Amino acid sequence: MYYNNNQDAKPLNEQGYVIFKTEIFHALMLKQYIIILLATICLSASCKKKQLVDAAEAPPGDATLSIYNTFDDSVYLALEGSDIKTGTIPHIINIGFAAADSIVLTPAELKDGFSYRYTWHTANYRAGSWMKVDANGKFTGTMVNYFSNGNDTVISLQGSYRDELLVCLDGDGQWSTWLAVDAYNAAGVSVWDTLAEKHKQHSFIINRFHTVKHSFIDTADKQKSTNLAFSMNMAEPRIWLNVQHSNDRYVLTNNLSPIAPLATAALTELYYTQVSEDSTGSPIYTPPYYKLVRQSVER
Repeated sequence: MYYNNNQDAKPLNEQGYVIFKTEIFHALMLKQYIIILLATICLSASCKKKQLVDAAEAPPGDATLSIYNTFDDSVYLALEGSDIKTGTIPHIINIGFAAADSIVLTPAELKDGFSYRYTWHTANYRAGSWMKVDANGKFTGTMVNYFSNGNDTVISLQGSYRDELLVCLDGDGQWSTWLAVDAYNAAGVSVWDTLAEKHKQHSFIINRFHTVKHSFIDTADKQKSTNLAFSMNMAEPRIWLNVQHSNDRYVLTNNLSPIAPLATAALTELYYTQVSEDSTGSPIYTPPYYKLVRQSVER
């Protein structure tokens, strides 16, 4: 027979005693669990707070940005930075390099946590970032993110001497305007005088943002224009601006050979040809082939 501590209480049977002890055990376990849980939460919050404080108080690093001019010509470079988190607070650095010169920029000259877009060109404008394209001829741009606590970064200015920048923008222009002044057949013979007036109406505006506006008279005798991105074929020495779109497809080039015996070394002349496809997907360059002359450059 088992009893509780109250003298007036009635005796408890064995089953009741077992139940009473079990309830006490569960209560004690629950209390211990709550204590452990609260301690864990406090410890986690303390650690997280310490991590945030450590990150906020982390001292700036000494990462550098080195830029090398590999050309035998002077180079002019502009770094245009903006805060990576907010996109604001522009920071601009202009640098002039002598031939085969270099510079090392330290945290004192750069902004921590900034993304810098950099553009450059040689003094003769025959090489530059404007002609940096991918394997498909699309402009890729030039960008570098700077963190003083990151790794040192190296930029090497290099490339081939070409004429795209001189022809399309006269070096430092914003855009250039072009006008058709002649047209030729596949033998290179002028057919300009045989064309209807509406077929002579072709003009172009080549923009530094790698787009070109083409204005012309369509088949319904209405003025029409397209404004499309172009790619550049850097695999060949000739200029080859390719516009490929369902609304308008054509090429601007300074050398149409072997399509037609038409080529020019003048920096103010290009040829224009419409492009279609045959049943195999191969391009068809449709005559007449127009001669374009640059009219003006906006700076």
